[in-house]
Amino acid sequence: MRPLLPPLSMPLRLFPASTLMVYALAHAGKTLFWTVSDLYFTWMVITVGGVAAGWAGLGIGLSILIAAVADYTGGRWLGARITDAAMAARTQFLACLATGAALLGFAILGLVRPEGLALAMIAGLILFRLTYAGLDITQNALPALIATSKCERAAYGMWRNISGGLARIALSAAFVPLLMHRLRQDQALNFLAMALVIGVMASIAAALLRLRLAQGVTPSAAPPAIPASAEERPRLGPLTLAMALASLGMTLFQQLEPFFAARALDRHAAATFLTAGAVGMVGSQPLWRLLALGRHRRWTRGSVIASCLACAGLMLLTGAYGLGWALAAGLSYGLAAGGVTLLLWMAALDCLPHQAIGRISTFSASAKLGQALSIGLGCAMLQIDAPIATLGQMMAGALALVALSILIARTRQA
Repeated sequence: MRPLLPPLSMPLRLFPASTLMVYALAHAGKTLFWTVSDLYFTWMVITVGGVAAGWAGLGIGLSILIAAVADYTGGRWLGARITDAAMAARTQFLACLATGAALLGFAILGLVRPEGLALAMIAGLILFRLTYAGLDITQNALPALIATSKCERAAYGMWRNISGGLARIALSAAFVPLLMHRLRQDQALNFLAMALVIGVMASIAAALLRLRLAQGVTPSAAPPAIPASAEERPRLGPLTLAMALASLGMTLFQQLEPFFAARALDRHAAATFLTAGAVGMVGSQPLWRLLALGRHRRWTRGSVIASCLACAGLMLLTGAYGLGWALAAGLSYGLAAGGVTLLLWMAALDCLPHQAIGRISTFSASAKLGQALSIGLGCAMLQIDAPIATLGQMMAGALALVALSILIARTRQA
């Protein structure tokens, strides 16, 4: 079968360990794409496009549902055509270029402001989701095509969470200085400049990954051998259900988080709450990797569940909101989110090479289904202007779903 791009004659020679770092860099670029669509697109559609918040939420939720369908169907199509890491790396590079172009097209709409701007923006968002699916499927599946052991899967899972978390923190920090302007023209121009920078950075990272894997993986990263028993590998059915629940819970929590912080906490406590969650998720990755590689898996799963329940309990303490509470609640959420994402992704990556694309695409689709449902629930809570106590209860319930996801998933590794 002819490759999507011709193989390079002189691939970039790097030490095997730097494959992990190049992948982490490419994943950070991919996360920039997703985060800008998750955080900034809503703002642009409402403030620049003039779409009512309810309709904007409906349109964005619909686009995520379309992305879930694209993940599932695209994974089946690509899985029959991509047979190794080199082909996956070339495909993710092509998809990255297409995603960057779609992002720029969306940004230009806000600057040019054509007739029917609102509908054009929703259509641009859907086009972005479709192009992003090709990037998401192939790049997420690469560790399953490269990693040879539980230790390597844990390393890839850890670094993808660290690089993705840092990318989200950077874009969140840039939100106020970039888009909080009085003039729509300034907002649109700043968004266009940011889209261009993100597109260039992500494309460079994807190109490095393509170069690194241009002639396949090194002998030390050969495809894993078939296990003695297929039962040793985590089953896809429980994993997809677990990922949908975890995605629903974490997305709902993060969606309500800024509104809760603004209404229930003072400025310093709110900043502490939001920052501690992000830092806790990134900073806890080495700890969760160490625990995941240990012999006592039940203790690892129990620690994740305990973190979820600790944060849920803190969210229900309406009379204790303050700086100390914000630090404890934020860190416990970060610990919980960091643990559940690492365990679930380690389990999802534990598959045979020929199963990688189809398995990961189904896993990613379930995550997007959870996100779409959480957007509907979150918009409903904000639409009825729920009181602070109710928001806290909803966020506690979201964490209970995250804890449940760990109980459902069979996270034992081969």
